[in-house]
Amino acid sequence: MSKKKLAIFLTGAIITTSGISVSVNRQKSKELIEHITSYTTSMTDDDFQIAAHRGFSSKEVENTQQALQLAAEQNYIDSIEMDARMTDDQRIVITHNNRHFRNINETQYISTSTYEEAISSTYLYENEPFSSLPLLNIPEAALFFSRKHHLNHQKYKIIGLLEAIHSCGPKKILLDLKITNNYEEFTEELKRELQGIDCSNIMFMSLNLSGLRYLQEHSNFNCLALIDSNSDFAYIHDFQNIGFKFSLLTHERIKRYICEKKHIAVWTINSSKDLNTVTEEADDYYQNLIYITDYPDLIATKLHDKQKTKETNQ
Repeated sequence: MSKKKLAIFLTGAIITTSGISVSVNRQKSKELIEHITSYTTSMTDDDFQIAAHRGFSSKEVENTQQALQLAAEQNYIDSIEMDARMTDDQRIVITHNNRHFRNINETQYISTSTYEEAISSTYLYENEPFSSLPLLNIPEAALFFSRKHHLNHQKYKIIGLLEAIHSCGPKKILLDLKITNNYEEFTEELKRELQGIDCSNIMFMSLNLSGLRYLQEHSNFNCLALIDSNSDFAYIHDFQNIGFKFSLLTHERIKRYICEKKHIAVWTINSSKDLNTVTEEADDYYQNLIYITDYPDLIATKLHDKQKTKETNQ
């Protein structure tokens, strides 16, 4: 066979194989979505702690009232994570990013905006549908892409702290504080806005562990330290509640801190691959973790499947 004919043959074989693969995975994706829908619509109670990251952020624009309310309506979601940062006039709004697009050519920064400017503006959500996708040759890819594509270019508004808390209903709240060097101002504003409100259902957390420690020392708030690097372990004994970037979890660490009666959250678990990494390390302790995820319906379903498989094999 000549080199030209061989090249044509191999190209045809690759295209044919790829076509079969796409067709098979399209069917598997449909079956996965049907399985998720079936479980989450019929589920009334489970043994897992699912936290919706930035609200139900794979179905609605993150940190918006719509994302928080949608998460609050789901039985399988136990807590809602959301982000808080300060405006120029030292008020608190719910947003992960400091920078927001008012349109394609105009941006607005929360740190240089007043509270009224931040909550009265309308923003344009810029989301790359292909960003952070796992390998496309898996059934979950269709779910990920369709949701990200749906959110791209949607308009949204930012809300204040009290409105966000109200939107979460009776769900537990994980409030991620975007603290910079404004420890004192952030602490005092939180205490002012939350005066007279029962905060026992709220866990205050941050990657800024010095700022979070200051908050813990100057309030009665429950705090959770977010561990993002090995250097952060120096702070771990200052907190009873810990949130790990999932790549830092090991079985020894999970066992040790659970035995010390610490509460452990893990973030951000957005695929079966991520979930398997965590549950393999957690082993028998996988039911003791709080799973923070953009896809709470997927992760809740996969944890349920894992539990059923384990029960069957026992």
